[in-house]
Amino acid sequence: FMFGLMYTIHYMVAIATGFIGQVAADAVPFGPIFEGSFIYAGGKLAPFELAILCLIVAAVLIALFFEENYGNSGSQGGSGESPSLMDNIASGASLLAKDRRVLLMCPVVAFFEAAMFTFVYYWTPSLDSEAIPPPHGVIFSLFMMSCMCGASAATLLGDHVR
Repeated sequence: FMFGLMYTIHYMVAIATGFIGQVAADAVPFGPIFEGSFIYAGGKLAPFELAILCLIVAAVLIALFFEENYGNSGSQGGSGESPSLMDNIASGASLLAKDRRVLLMCPVVAFFEAAMFTFVYYWTPSLDSEAIPPPHGVIFSLFMMSCMCGASAATLLGDHVR
């Protein structure tokens, strides 16, 4: 349930950001930031400029309100000190060797991410048109809505399909 809720919220935010990015791209014309400048802003760059603003706000909020998480000290035998890097690597390798499902998740995740990155790289150039420029933000939001529907269906049907 928790992963389904996480993905649903994640995709809802992605849908909203797609629409906000489209509004920003349409609202601010592409051009130099001042007369004679070689630095340009607006147009298709506006969503990325808006993302920089969001990143700065998030960094300030994180710096002000988040506490550092140092983990559980003494989890390796109660000695009071954190496990070393080699202990962590050995623990991970042991888990991969013990549970075949965890080992099989490695190529599944790698192939999924490879397909996603390939898609992300090629979807915008494949839609470009001189006659009618496509609304990339709206199309992105539709992709995210499809992902949200899939995540919701997997959450609802996950217990029934095994």
